[in-house]
Amino acid sequence: MPPTLRPRPFEPDRQPSTAPPRAATEGAHAGKTGLDMYIRGFDGLRAIAVVLVILTHKTVWGDDAQVGFAGVWIFFLLSGFLIIGQLNAGRLRIEAGRTTLRQEAASFWIKRAMRIFPAYFVLLALVVPLYILKHGGVTGLPYHLTYLSNVFFQMHPSEFLTTFAHFWSLAVEEQFYIFFAPLLLLVPARHAAHACWAIVVASLLRRFWLSRSDVAAFVVYIDSLVNFGMLALGGVLYLSREALARGLRTARLDCSWTGWVALLLTVACPLIARLFAGPSLPRLQAVYAAGALAVALLVFHVYSNQRSFLTRCLEYRPVVSLGRISYGLYLYNDYVKDDLPTRLLSSAGRALSHVGFDPIPLDRLFASLPFVTSLLQLCGLITCFCVTIALAGASWTFIERPALRLRGLLLVAMSARAASHSREVARECHGESV
Repeated sequence: MPPTLRPRPFEPDRQPSTAPPRAATEGAHAGKTGLDMYIRGFDGLRAIAVVLVILTHKTVWGDDAQVGFAGVWIFFLLSGFLIIGQLNAGRLRIEAGRTTLRQEAASFWIKRAMRIFPAYFVLLALVVPLYILKHGGVTGLPYHLTYLSNVFFQMHPSEFLTTFAHFWSLAVEEQFYIFFAPLLLLVPARHAAHACWAIVVASLLRRFWLSRSDVAAFVVYIDSLVNFGMLALGGVLYLSREALARGLRTARLDCSWTGWVALLLTVACPLIARLFAGPSLPRLQAVYAAGALAVALLVFHVYSNQRSFLTRCLEYRPVVSLGRISYGLYLYNDYVKDDLPTRLLSSAGRALSHVGFDPIPLDRLFASLPFVTSLLQLCGLITCFCVTIALAGASWTFIERPALRLRGLLLVAMSARAASHSREVARECHGESV
C-alpha cells in the first residue's frame, strides 16, 4: 500500500476513509487489516495528548496535576495499537508466502526511521550547539543520539531537569520498535496476542518491583519495560478487537457516554493519583496501572464507535490538524518560552532607558498588579502555543513530508526489487522442473 503524506506523529501509513474500520477487520486473515483505512478520531486523540503535555510543561497547575502523564499514555497506546497491527499484518503476509521476514523487517524499520529520525536529528543538530555555547557541553549526548535518553536519566536523575528531558518517551518508543518488532515478525500470528500479554504482565511486575525499591517516582515513570506495557496493551486491543467489541456490547459499555467517561478518567487519573495515593509509591503505581485501563477503553471506544458523538468531536477540523502535527509539537514545545510578553516588556523598558527616559521596569510594574500578571501569563501561554504550532507546521512542510516522500520511493524500489527477485526464482524453478 503506498504511504499517504498525511502527517501523523507515530503512524502515517493509512489511507483516509469515512467507513468504520470494523468492516475492514472482519477479513484480517484474508489479507486485510483494520489499519488499511484512516481511523477517525485518532488524530483528535493525539491533539488531546499533546495539549496535555504542553500544559504540563508550560503551566503551574498542569505541572502540579501532571496531566502530561495521561498525554504520554495516549501516545503510547495509540502507537502500540497501530504498530503492532502493522506487524501482525506483516506476519500474516509471511505465513501466506507473499513476502519474507527480511523484507517485512526492512520495510518496517525504514518506515519508522524515515518517520521519526529526520525531525529528531535536525532538532538535535540545532539545539546541541546552542546548548554547548551556553553550558559548555552536553552531558549524555551519546545516549540522546542512540535513543537511550531514559536510561541516561535513570542513571543521572539530576539531568532530568535539562532541556532534553522530553526525549525519554521517544527513546522508549524506538527501543520498543527495535526489540519487539522482530519478536512479532518471528512469532506465529496466532500467538501474537500471547506475546503482547506477556509484555503487559512483565511491565506490571517491573512497575511494582521498582515501586518497592528505593527509587524516585519518575524513575518508574520513564522505565523502558514499564512503558512497553502501554504499547503492548495497545497491541492487545488491536489483536483482540472483535472479542473486546463483543464483550463491551454484552456489558452494555459500547454506548456514547462510555467514551466521555473514559476520557475524563484518563485526564483525571494523574490528579487522582496525587490526591489519593499520598507518599506511597506502590499505591501511586496502582492508580497509574488502573489509568492505563481508562486509556485503553478510550482508544477502543473511538476505534469501535466511528460515528459516536465523541468521535465526531475529535474529527473537528482544527483538532485533526493539531493532531497531525503532534509529533512536531511534542518535539519543539520545550524550546519555546512561555513568558514572551514579559520579555518584550522588559526589552521595551531597557530601550526607553537608552533614549534618555528614566528606566521603566514595566514587567515589575505589571507584576504588582494581579489581574495584569494573570493576563500576561495567559498571553504568554497563547503566544508560546502559536509559535510552537508554527514550528511544528514548518517541520512538517520542510522536514517530515519530504522524508515521507523519500520513504515512499524507497519502499516502492524495495517492492519492485523483491518482485523481480521472485520472478527470477520462479523462472529458475520452472526451468529445473522442465
